[in-house]
Order: sequence, then structure tokens, then C-alpha cells
Amino acid sequence: MHLLYARYGRVVMEQKLKELFGEDMQETGIGGGEITYDEYVASVDRVQMAKFLETNLGRKAKDIQKLFASTNGSTGSASKSR
Repeated sequence: MHLLYARYGRVVMEQKLKELFGEDMQETGIGGGEITYDEYVASVDRVQMAKFLETNLGRKAKDIQKLFASTNGSTGSASKSR
């Protein structure tokens, strides 16, 4: 939070925090505003993946993933019927 505040100021820092942790962000810890490293990484991963999936490359990756899933599903069902 200190880095966000120093770099962007209070308003943008609060926007970034809402983007990462949602509107219902809970403050915990002695000074408030503390999260674990795992919570931080999970939030950053979620936001970055959502942004990636909005790009052309991300949409292509989703299409490939769907194709791969349907190919594996049909192969699995064919081998089960044997």
C-alpha cells in the first residue's frame, strides 16, 4: 500500500486496491489493511488473468483451451465405449 500511495496518491491507490480485492475488502491486523502474501498473489493473479483474457491473445488461448478440452473429452468417451 505504501508503494501504491507513493506512486499514485490516495485516490488511485484506493482504486487499485478495489480492483485487486473487491468492494468488500476487509481490514485486518493491528494497523488495519494487512493481508497475507498468498492473498495478495491470488488477487494479482486473478486480475492479471482477467486482463489477459480480454486481449486478442487471451481470447485465442481460451479458444485453444476449449478445443483441447473438447478433444480430450471426446477421446475419453470413445475409449470408455470400447
